[in-house]
Amino acid sequence: MGHLFLVFCVCFVVSFFWESYLKVINYRYAQDPKLKDKAKEQFHLSYEDSDKALAYRKDRFFYSFYVSLVSTAATVVVIFSGLFGYLEGVCEKIASSLGFGSSASSTVEGLVFFAICICASTLINLPFSYYSQFVIEQKHGFNKMTRKLFVIDSLKSLIISLILTGVVLVPLLWFISNYELWWLYSWIFISIFSVVLTWVYPTFIQPLFNTFTPLQKDGDLNQALIKLAKKAEFNVDDISTMNASIRSTHGNAYFSGIFKKKIVLYDTLVKALSASQVAAVLAHELGHFKLGHIRWGVLRTILKMGIVFWMVSYLAQSEAMVEGFGFSAMEPMKPYVILLFFFLWQGVVESILTPIMSYISRRDEFAADAYAVSMVNGKDLVDGLLKLSKNSHQFPFFHPLYSMVYHSHPPLTERFEAIQKAMTTTNASLS
Repeated sequence: MGHLFLVFCVCFVVSFFWESYLKVINYRYAQDPKLKDKAKEQFHLSYEDSDKALAYRKDRFFYSFYVSLVSTAATVVVIFSGLFGYLEGVCEKIASSLGFGSSASSTVEGLVFFAICICASTLINLPFSYYSQFVIEQKHGFNKMTRKLFVIDSLKSLIISLILTGVVLVPLLWFISNYELWWLYSWIFISIFSVVLTWVYPTFIQPLFNTFTPLQKDGDLNQALIKLAKKAEFNVDDISTMNASIRSTHGNAYFSGIFKKKIVLYDTLVKALSASQVAAVLAHELGHFKLGHIRWGVLRTILKMGIVFWMVSYLAQSEAMVEGFGFSAMEPMKPYVILLFFFLWQGVVESILTPIMSYISRRDEFAADAYAVSMVNGKDLVDGLLKLSKNSHQFPFFHPLYSMVYHSHPPLTERFEAIQKAMTTTNASLS
């Protein structure tokens, strides 16, 4: 067994047990009865609401644990059972039966390989997605999706995933087959594709799942958002609501658009909050945009992909790595096998970098909150966040270690303290 393959296996297994440990201590931490008193004192959360939030967290904990367990077990079985080797043979036969030449055959093999992987992954995840939506979310009053819509969404997602994967794979497989610096050209292509996708998704893909309705121009909410945009010197081309309520009661909002700036509000958010509270939540999101968080986030993602592509360019020289995953050792290594290594090692790198990325994200959240306070009444932001948390049955306390590793957003306790300080600073500067 090669050293690189052994390193991957150790990282993969350690990641699973570390993640499971953090989930367990976070679940147990929330069982402390004193926290319900604390939630009532700090967030005016009744014992009944705390019980609902804890029940929801319990169901989500066990669901997440078993999904992670099955996913890890399935990956281990696929790697050590020789299934990849069997699939390699199937792809070779399909490409050969279609009569493609050697260079085109390699591309066809790759497309078939990843198409099978995507379909298999979808089938494995489908029961879990169904259980999440129609058992857990239904039990806690969040689900609004019909089974017919669930099937339609699943089919649409699968088709879109296959199309986008094909669009990405063809040039990547060609780079690997024809250039020594394939990792550099692949990195450049993926970087450009990722940026383009931020425009393609909200413009063409999202409308396949949801309906967008322009916000009533003479309404209080539209006026509040226009006022906010003008104050922030942010040119808005469109403000719309999205019919998220056909699937869930959870609320959200976001900005989109490269060429045209667009504000999208979940209709559930508009229903749950007052106009001033919605404006405050949007001011927070606007803070991410104005402070460059989105741009830097994209750049960090691109940098991570570049590192992994560079790593895989060296891993591609390891026969032991190839044989460890059950593929036949060939010179040169098959392009789609190299891409598989990229996706697998990317997961390992993501696990290692998660605490760092979470820290940066939390730092950006504090900054966006401070920006929002400079634009709107900080009390509206606090009230809006508190109402969204309560409506989503979110218990406001987490184990510090779990929060440090996984939370992209600070706990409400820390956010509200920071918002209060920002409000004091803003008031002092105005006086």
